[in-house]
Order: sequence, then C-alpha cells, then structure tokens
Amino acid sequence: MVTAIIIGAVILLALFIVVIYNGIITRMNAVERGWANVITLERQKNKMIPPLEQLVAQFQVHETGLQTQIAELRSGIAKLHSDNIDASQLQQVESKTKDLMQGLNIAVEAYPDLKASEAEGSPRI
Repeated sequence: MVTAIIIGAVILLALFIVVIYNGIITRMNAVERGWANVITLERQKNKMIPPLEQLVAQFQVHETGLQTQIAELRSGIAKLHSDNIDASQLQQVESKTKDLMQGLNIAVEAYPDLKASEAEGSPRI
C-alpha cells in the first residue's frame, strides 16, 4: 500500500514536471515565432524603402520645378506696375500663370456633413 502511494506520487511528480516543461517550451517557441514575425515585418519594410526613395526623388524634382515656376511668376507679377501698363509683360505673366495652373492637379471633394445624432428616427437627447 505504501509503495503504491510512493509510486503514484512519483508518477504525479513526473507528470507535473513534464507539463511544466512543455509549457515552458511552448511559451519559448511562441516568443521565437513572435520575434521571427517582427524580423519578417522589418525586412518587408526594408524592401519598401528603395522604391519609396525613388518616388520621393521624383516628387522632389517635380516640386523643385514647381517652386521655380512659382518664383518666376511672383517676380513677373512684382514687375507689373499699375502706373505704366506693359501689355507684353502682362501677357507673359498670364502665360506663366496658365502654364503653372495646367501643371497642377487639384482635387476638391465636397464631403457631406454626416451626423448620426441628427439622423431621422434617432432619439434626441
């Protein structure tokens, strides 16, 4: 009887140790998978940087050209005087303005003012 209790206690202890060990290994594997996911995401971000740099460089060239056009337009407007009207100078300024505006794509969207608290059928507080 006593030997059966001792054998049962040893088996229970061994089972308890195996369960704890498996839990530790499971959590360690979960941590390793988590870090592997982080590293994978960082590598994906790293692959996205060169195309993004190229895109930014293209926009930088566009923005530089746009800034030059705006500066030329401002200097042309500054040269205009209401006392002495020069039609050719005015025509140059207008053509620069037209060229600048054709190069700009502006999208304006009119979003409706949606308010759930003012919808029909909703309770008023």
